[in-house]
Amino acid sequence: LKWLPFTDLLQKHTEDLQPVMKLDDVTQKARQLCGIGSDEEAQRMVEFHHSLGLLLHFTSTPALCNNVVVDVEWLLTVTSALLHPLSTKNPQFSKHFCLLHTHGILLESLAMHIWSTRCSQSSKLMTDER
Repeated sequence: LKWLPFTDLLQKHTEDLQPVMKLDDVTQKARQLCGIGSDEEAQRMVEFHHSLGLLLHFTSTPALCNNVVVDVEWLLTVTSALLHPLSTKNPQFSKHFCLLHTHGILLESLAMHIWSTRCSQSSKLMTDER
């Protein structure tokens, strides 16, 4: 019951949370909302919400272990933009789309083009993570 305020926050998709946040920021928010005192409890809370599918946190991949996707629907929207791009008619990216759809290779320039067209927050995230 102690973690319910954080669960509510995740489900409401409030502006208090970015779609992807640093693990430290998520645990700090959890401490503020739920009165969590220890790092171990904060980690258990993140793992619990991951197991429910309310957020995504992958500890086995070093590149992802410090990031938490707190808006899973946002991630689905961003990912679906790769499968159903709106602007496949752009001649500048036609070879890039062909490479993606035939060989599964996504070039960064194409990802930035799709995501900036479809999901403005994702392009900011990608450039902030470099």
